[in-house]
Amino acid sequence: MVAYVVEELQTVTLDNASREGRLANYDLMSPYVWTEGESYRLLVRVLPNPLGPTDPTGIIWGGDSDDGLFFRMREAPAIMPGSSPDNAGGCEDPTVVRGDDGAYLIFYTGVDAARSQGAMMMATGSDLTDLREPRLMLKAPEGEGNIKEATLAQASNGAFRLFYEYAKDNAS
Repeated sequence: MVAYVVEELQTVTLDNASREGRLANYDLMSPYVWTEGESYRLLVRVLPNPLGPTDPTGIIWGGDSDDGLFFRMREAPAIMPGSSPDNAGGCEDPTVVRGDDGAYLIFYTGVDAARSQGAMMMATGSDLTDLREPRLMLKAPEGEGNIKEATLAQASNGAFRLFYEYAKDNAS
């Protein structure tokens, strides 16, 4: 059996998330970090604290880092709610895959306007600041729970496998 041991804890800082920054008074959740050459990239779910009844459950912001510990957040969000009925209530849980052509494929949870159901969405683009209209990838039947939190793994034959959380009968 493989055991994992924490060898060291390091503080990760996002500029603009400090008390004075534009992301102050927001919660940061579901970070996704990857490397591109010598740089680190970050997508993170940002939501108001406290969350109001009409606030989106999340907006996805991006950032860049030279060392993986201090991220410079971009000036505008990467993915906003509202461009599709399936993500009108929020955007959560980003996962990034780079296509063979270098394009970004960003899988994320779209939350409907009633904040009652999540669906798997995908936004694409050649740059994190210029993503095209999201596509609905997977949606559970009404009332059958949430499809969310994508994880993609590459198989030995080069194909990708998609894993995700799904709820049914009050269980994940």
